[in-house]
Amino acid sequence: KENKDFEEPTPYDVLSCLTKDSPQDFKDFCIEFGYDEDGKKAEKIYNAVVNEWNNVKMLWNDAEIEELREIN
Repeated sequence: KENKDFEEPTPYDVLSCLTKDSPQDFKDFCIEFGYDEDGKKAEKIYNAVVNEWNNVKMLWNDAEIEELREIN
């Protein structure tokens, strides 16, 4: 079923959703975002966030990432 209200995201929309900080370790991630440390779903989400963060670090340098952090 097609969503007729769909609006194509802008570059700003995409950049504002990126992970812009290191997710630290799994335990801290779970505490910060309210996940159960024993849950497979939490581990899967954590791994996805780490992967996204690694990709952000590959694409942009530290100064550029700092600028990205200004996007809310």
